[in-house]
Amino acid sequence: MKRQYAAGAAIGCIWFLVTGAAVQIAHPHAVAATAFSTYLRGPGSGWLQAAYYIFAVGLVLLALRLSADRRVREAVAAALVFIAACAMVLVAYTYTRWPLPSDPSLATRETIHRLSALIAFAGITITMFLMTPLLWRGRARQVVLALAIALLLEELVTALAPRLGIGDHGALEKVAIAGLVLWLIAATVRLTFEDARLRRRELSGSWRVS
Repeated sequence: MKRQYAAGAAIGCIWFLVTGAAVQIAHPHAVAATAFSTYLRGPGSGWLQAAYYIFAVGLVLLALRLSADRRVREAVAAALVFIAACAMVLVAYTYTRWPLPSDPSLATRETIHRLSALIAFAGITITMFLMTPLLWRGRARQVVLALAIALLLEELVTALAPRLGIGDHGALEKVAIAGLVLWLIAATVRLTFEDARLRRRELSGSWRVS
């Protein structure tokens, strides 16, 4: 089942990336500085809402794949990815069920939305640091770790944007989202092929024994 989990996770991540890019391009009021969550309302929002939930399912499948290895590092990464999946559901839900400005729950929903997004970002970023040394070697590992550090710094800037006087930080947010999702796609595809290779080796070994 490990290969199926990894393949399902890859499909969920690819679906989210493609849908998000399509909504960004096709949205009539799209600008680079607009926060990505804004597209959860208005034209094309239904597609993006579905993509968020499909992405969350993909993260759950990745968590199942990582937990199947029964090692401490993978278990911690699996827990972080599962928490990120739950946070992604809250990110989408709190924005799609947005109340009127006069509703007293507006501030609470905004807080939940921002905290959920931060938790999802943090969970996936830490997973990058945990899993990259196991998935890549040599120069590739160095490049991916450098990307993880850059994304972490960018997420900190995005989180502190209001305090730093950065009003429109949607472009930074979108770059961070794209970087994280691209890493997830690379990781899940690599896991899929690695699991398939190990499965072929097992079948070849059993055939020789028989």
